[in-house]
Amino acid sequence: VWSPEGKHISFVIRSTLHEDVDEWLISPDGSNLRKVGVGGNAAWSGDGRWLYYCVTKDALVDELKKVSPEGGPQVDVRLDEASAPAVAPDGTGVYFLRYLTNVNDSPDIEVYAARPDNGPEQLLARIPGSRVPAWQMVHPVISPDGKWLAITLTDGGVTSIWALPTTGGPLRQLTDFGQRRTFIARRVSWCADSKFIFASL
Repeated sequence: VWSPEGKHISFVIRSTLHEDVDEWLISPDGSNLRKVGVGGNAAWSGDGRWLYYCVTKDALVDELKKVSPEGGPQVDVRLDEASAPAVAPDGTGVYFLRYLTNVNDSPDIEVYAARPDNGPEQLLARIPGSRVPAWQMVHPVISPDGKWLAITLTDGGVTSIWALPTTGGPLRQLTDFGQRRTFIARRVSWCADSKFIFASL
């Protein structure tokens, strides 16, 4: 995941020491390779000053941390089970997922907003686990204007892109592939003016 100003790229490497992944940073020219810590699901603050990522605790709960790409200690953001962060471009808050108890192979997911990062949370949406198969990684991506969260959901073997207003409201379907089997890999990307979304199918 590129930082907004283009100075850093964050990525994960499967650890040889534990079951989780490790979060790493590198400069676009291949220099300054360094490990940030244990964790994944990274997202950048709008100004590129902070890299947010999740650390799994006790193999069950994800805690949200942030760290400066210039170095320094990690900062606790949310310790109350928060994963797959999306950071408001203006720095006013963070959006995250919470996985509910898994009773039917894939757990239901709740989407929350917290303003500020460590402030009270607001439930924006609840997504049935049937729309998020166990093999699908879900990570909302915020639009540059801060108005939408793009999220991929699967219905009957067809993955589509949906948009959730960051202020709350119903999900809006953006793509429709009919009955054609489609899988959208990983997370999507917004163009700078928030008018288009790019995805790998």
